[in-house]
Amino acid sequence: MSKSGEIDELMFQAHLFVHIVTISLHRSLSDLKFNAVEDISSCSREPPPDTLAPELINVHTARVLRSTETQIRLLVLPVREFHHTPFITCMVSGGALAPLSACKFMLKGEDLAITRNQIRMTIGRLKTLGDIWPITARNVWEIQMIARQVLEFENQAASTRDMPKSGEVGCLPVSEGQEQRDLGLDGEALSNDTDVLPFLYSNEGPCGWYNFSNLDIDLSWE
Repeated sequence: MSKSGEIDELMFQAHLFVHIVTISLHRSLSDLKFNAVEDISSCSREPPPDTLAPELINVHTARVLRSTETQIRLLVLPVREFHHTPFITCMVSGGALAPLSACKFMLKGEDLAITRNQIRMTIGRLKTLGDIWPITARNVWEIQMIARQVLEFENQAASTRDMPKSGEVGCLPVSEGQEQRDLGLDGEALSNDTDVLPFLYSNEGPCGWYNFSNLDIDLSWE
């Protein structure tokens, strides 16, 4: 950040990139478990196969949490307007999945409350970008759905296999509660995002954030 309060966009993206790579490399070796519902996110990575717990698992966990904390600090830099390119979307969204896992499996008490506030802030930042970039608005919807499942806002009996994959739209049952509103997961917030739903069916967008699984394309050259 310059003395005038302006952010170097390339450096901002570079720092986010370094930390999302760190998160991706170390999470599979850490104590931050992958949740099946993370498959909803078009920015998620494939979970590792079941293996024995690696050595130094606490070191890997600490590295992931440190990188997520640094990403949070980047997102809260004191600038008047949060204007960035859509290319940071997956970096921010991917970085939000690890603290969701920490909330589910590790954190308690004050640490849990702080991390939930950080997740709320991250969703808010993504919503700001989503007002301009439809691809980001889609990722806001995905993170909201993952948060509702991971933080147990929905009925425990609901099966994650019924959740929509990336690029698919399903019914969004809304539960009540102040915590949902705090995290931007209330019915009003979700209904305000309905204008992005047509974009979910589009095959356009940067970084290949779309789903070809339902396409039946004849590639023969006869």
